[in-house]
Amino acid sequence: MGTIDDTRVCQDSADEFAIHQFTDHFDGAEATFNCVCQSTVDASVSTVYLQIYNRTNDEWDTLDSDNTTSASTNITLQAVSVDLTDYKDGNSLVTCRVYQEAK
Repeated sequence: MGTIDDTRVCQDSADEFAIHQFTDHFDGAEATFNCVCQSTVDASVSTVYLQIYNRTNDEWDTLDSDNTTSASTNITLQAVSVDLTDYKDGNSLVTCRVYQEAK
């Protein structure tokens, strides 16, 4: 289980998307995903999404989103007990991303 360590990934995204993608190995059949992030754009102006890559249908599935948090404030996105059947590759790797469209 990971810990929240206040490490931030800074990214400029004028006229694009701010995206941070991460991959990890999972032995179990389900997992809980947490992301604590901040943005310089209010989530009410541009929604922040936590998504997981579905390897069965080759699409990103939304686990959680926020459209209310103010800029420069912690946003907590969470998905509890996610069944990993459609999300693991042959090496049990799961890929997630958090993103927001720049506005």
